[in-house]
Amino acid sequence: MDTISRENNSYLPVAAVIVGVLALVLSGVALAKISSAKKEISAQVEPLSLRIDEAEVQSRTAATAAQKASGDVGSLQRSTQDAFTQVAQELGNIRGEITKVQETRVAPKAAGAAGAKAAGPAVAGPDEYVIKSGDTFAKIARAQGATLADIQAVNPGVDASKLKVGQKIKLPAKKYSASSLHFLLPLHKGGRFFLSMNSDFSSPSRWVKGASRSLAATRIFDLRAVEFRHPVRGTEREFVVIDAPDWVNVIALTTDHRLVLVNQFRYGTDAFSWEIPGGVIDKGEDPVVAGVRELVEETGYAGGKARLLGSVNPNPAIMNNRCHLVLVEGVERTAAQAWDPDEEIEVETLLVDEVFAWAQSGRITHSLVLNGLLLFAPHWAEIKKGLRDS
Repeated sequence: MDTISRENNSYLPVAAVIVGVLALVLSGVALAKISSAKKEISAQVEPLSLRIDEAEVQSRTAATAAQKASGDVGSLQRSTQDAFTQVAQELGNIRGEITKVQETRVAPKAAGAAGAKAAGPAVAGPDEYVIKSGDTFAKIARAQGATLADIQAVNPGVDASKLKVGQKIKLPAKKYSASSLHFLLPLHKGGRFFLSMNSDFSSPSRWVKGASRSLAATRIFDLRAVEFRHPVRGTEREFVVIDAPDWVNVIALTTDHRLVLVNQFRYGTDAFSWEIPGGVIDKGEDPVVAGVRELVEETGYAGGKARLLGSVNPNPAIMNNRCHLVLVEGVERTAAQAWDPDEEIEVETLLVDEVFAWAQSGRITHSLVLNGLLLFAPHWAEIKKGLRDS
């Protein structure tokens, strides 16, 4: 072996040692990295394992819910099928009832064809009523102009809650007949009106007047509360009454047969009103004397003969006074007017027939004036007849 070869051979053990040391270092580094990798893998695998476990639990829960839902669907299908079956049964029953009704309607015709007598609809006799669909005692009472108590009194054995179509009930006797009423206009020279009724008319009861008390006092009337008691029922009530003095209205006919009218502003209606003269009667004053006085004061017309045409109640529901209607014939304007402080009156004379035309057309609207013209009408007819005959 040459020198170089021997030198090379002497370096080989040293190189081997170095290589071995390097190998050991490298293997240690590798082992450390492997250990670190294992830890990282372990840290990642553990959550994955938990998630896998959770997924398995959710899967089992979903499977259970699916089984339950499947059972509910089956139950729903069975319930639906049962419902359809019941509906079909009800439809069958309804068809059967329709068939029975049709057979029932056909049966009388068939019986009639065979010669048998079929019963017709119920017919009401005198003071009877046949129940119709929707009828009640109250409805029948209103239709017959009776009270519910009247209907119940003549049907003591009838249950009002179980009325049947075609059932007969009794009707109370009518207290009066509308056809028996007639007006006679007028019956005598006083110009009064009368209402004639059959003798079987049942008169209303006269309430018994009791104590009264003042509610308010004004310049033109007092407002009072008056007690009344019904003599049969014993009912006690308090009613409001306007306590006012009597009034007078005057039909004033001039010498040339014209009527005296006045036009003045009225606070109640907030409008002008064409009227006949009139006013308040002083306490103890005679209505005719009061009429002549009011005629002169408002219009200046006077003279001629004066008489009472009649008297009316302005509103008997709430007022206790009277309005007296006076006719004064042959008047002329002979005096000065004497108005009250707040009076402003336009005076006019019109032909009698023209005044009646105003009343019919609605130009005259005062109810007491229309009353006076109504009572004057027959007297004017007599006066016109006398004028034609003369």
